[in-house]
Amino acid sequence: MNDGDGNPMVEETLRGLDSMCFSSQFYFIISLCASGFNQIVMGIQILVACQGYNIYADNATIPLVFFMAGCCIVIHKICIWLGTMFGIWQIQKPVDLTEAQKDNTDIGMLFDRVLDSKKYMRGFNKD
Repeated sequence: MNDGDGNPMVEETLRGLDSMCFSSQFYFIISLCASGFNQIVMGIQILVACQGYNIYADNATIPLVFFMAGCCIVIHKICIWLGTMFGIWQIQKPVDLTEAQKDNTDIGMLFDRVLDSKKYMRGFNKD
């Protein structure tokens, strides 16, 4: 059913999006979320199982929350910096909304142009 050009059952303009749905990145994010939920459930079970432990009476709770939030912010900034340094998230030509207003092109056409620029140019060069 899936050939090299994508799923023929899906509209041609949406085939690029359809091919991304079950990619390795999709399964990575799903497994990461499942692992996170598993850690949360295990942590709650540990808190419930410890008799006499009060999370609100623990003096390390507030500093630990701020430390973990700081770690998340720092790791996020490092990942963004590394991504821009190695050019992971570069688009060939940035989409400008003023360009859409100049030539009466809607956002869907601009999004499609980013995904498949050759098909976009073929639409206007019907010689």
